[in-house]
Amino acid sequence: MKIKIPQKLELMALYLKPKIETQEIVALKRVRLDDDDEGVPSSALREICLLKELKHKNIVRLHDVLHSEKKLTLVFEHCDQDLKYFDSLNGEIDADVAS
Repeated sequence: MKIKIPQKLELMALYLKPKIETQEIVALKRVRLDDDDEGVPSSALREICLLKELKHKNIVRLHDVLHSEKKLTLVFEHCDQDLKYFDSLNGEIDADVAS
């Protein structure tokens, strides 16, 4: 069940879905794998490796990586706002949001 599609790109799609075990909303980043390409794109591998290493309250957490023949799915923690939203505030961030 798709809850929301905030952004759709040519080779990548972002979805919000409830995690089956906990019903927690997670963000799914799906990358289509082309038949002519040789496996997983190097940019996706770099992103996965970095996010597995990084553990910080200000960096979105990578929960899991699911790989199939046609697509790669990265399961992230869900954040209500993104960097574009915070940039639009011009430095005026509410204390409740900042904590």
